[in-house]
Amino acid sequence: MTGSEKDGLRENASEYGLAGMRGIMARVQQPGAAVPIWFAALIGAHCQALAGGQSQTVQWNCVSGRAQYTNFGPDTVVIQPLGVRLHGGHTLAVSWAPGESAYTMQVFRALDYLT
Repeated sequence: MTGSEKDGLRENASEYGLAGMRGIMARVQQPGAAVPIWFAALIGAHCQALAGGQSQTVQWNCVSGRAQYTNFGPDTVVIQPLGVRLHGGHTLAVSWAPGESAYTMQVFRALDYLT
């Protein structure tokens, strides 16, 4: 990630009142839209993608009311603390429906949207 991309993320975080949170790694696809509280909580969980004894911070993208993370690597990762196994090329979509008591999670491949 380049310096200008990080600056853009900081601006988004500040715009949505999330700047005080450590390790913000979020990109909002719809500037000006309100960020749901569950999305802020998900960011605050500092999710990590674990593979081969190494970890990487999950960079969530907020798209159409869902948080999404795509594993662009070839290896399967485990998203902690969610406990989700995500194969290379697959995307994890997380959302929170009103009235629910837990996140809703869906795993899909990019090609699933093309069929």
